[in-house]
Amino acid sequence: TLEKREKSTEKYTVVMIGDPQIKGYNVDSAAYKLRNYIYPDIVALKNKKAENEGEFFAINLGDLVFNDMEKLYDYVDVISDSNVPMFHAIGNHDHDQTTFQETALGTIHFEEYLTPTYYSFNIGNVHYVVIDDIECTNTGKGDAASRQYNDAVVQEQLEWLKKDLAFVSKATPLVITMHAPLYNDSDNASLNNAAAFEDIIKHHSEVHVWTGHTHKMYNVDKLATKNIFEHNAGAVCATWWWTGNWTQGIHIAQDGAPGGYTIMDVHGTEFKWQFKSTYHDVNHQFRTYDRNSMTLTSDLFVDSGKSASDKKKFEDEAKDWKEASSANYVYINVWNYDPQWTIEVKENGTTLKVERVSGKDPLHLIAYNGKSPSGGFGTSTTKHLFRVQASSATSTLDIKVTDRFGNVYTETMSRPKAFSFDIYK
Repeated sequence: TLEKREKSTEKYTVVMIGDPQIKGYNVDSAAYKLRNYIYPDIVALKNKKAENEGEFFAINLGDLVFNDMEKLYDYVDVISDSNVPMFHAIGNHDHDQTTFQETALGTIHFEEYLTPTYYSFNIGNVHYVVIDDIECTNTGKGDAASRQYNDAVVQEQLEWLKKDLAFVSKATPLVITMHAPLYNDSDNASLNNAAAFEDIIKHHSEVHVWTGHTHKMYNVDKLATKNIFEHNAGAVCATWWWTGNWTQGIHIAQDGAPGGYTIMDVHGTEFKWQFKSTYHDVNHQFRTYDRNSMTLTSDLFVDSGKSASDKKKFEDEAKDWKEASSANYVYINVWNYDPQWTIEVKENGTTLKVERVSGKDPLHLIAYNGKSPSGGFGTSTTKHLFRVQASSATSTLDIKVTDRFGNVYTETMSRPKAFSFDIYK
């Protein structure tokens, strides 16, 4: 139930949480981690900010459960301990496509336990809109494998959005939260009817779209052309909880980003944001790899007992890292990067050229592909990977990463730097 506030708040924090994904087969594990690690981490942040940062809210970006609608009860039970006001968007896995033939009935569990599937509200000087951008297309009953949907906002909801925004000044910033992304990591449209959606929202002074679904992190800045900035904000479950369960302390998503959530601080109409890894402090914003120390062969990193076929699959995926190298390259994965970030690397006071590259995160390769070479959630190519070439295999590098708000993150990287799970836990 939404209740009218007695007074507005100008300064507050909103935590954006992507993809808890409580699954039937490991519901105890996922629920345990949410209750004992994820939400306590968020509550600790709330308590830390309480003294001078105003109020504190959370918005979940969907996929609260994994296809089993009864697990919504478990999810609600978990979040009830957090004492954080929490809004919710619906994800594809939160739609019931296995019980009901009629698509319209597929959201009744979500609405019973949580909220409508689309709605709006105001906090301070900002208008918030929660969207359901999953269009289910199943024509009949089926099992989970037959789930079919489009990433799209249906026409009825587009018409509602037009009417909703007709009551909102164009000078008012919008924060739109939904599950599937509006854009992909190449800055192109991902939503099937992205143009129609853009046309409704782009006339507002500033629009921040927060999405999940991909279990990756990337930012698309179209503020200069369409007044829109999309944050594909990562996933608290990372690789569907797999990697952290297999290797304690390595909770990592397919692009190498750690499992975690994003913090958005609002003061009036000014926005700042920062990713927070669940198992690290907020200064953990990048990870470095010494290429000289890495040879990702199956005999080193594939679990014993796997077949020859599985070992070949691993080496096919890890091909960029399979051969030994002495070229003194160092790689840096900066998961929340956008073009207003800067990355500086010095070797003995000499500035090295930083090159942006596309590639697969090597830690995820061994954390997931090495454990399950034939699994369905293998390492993806990421565009937030950078590299430098040092002059020596043993020099120390001073790495400085500065985000768009001037926050500075550093590492003094002693080399050679070993490559193992223990190094990165």
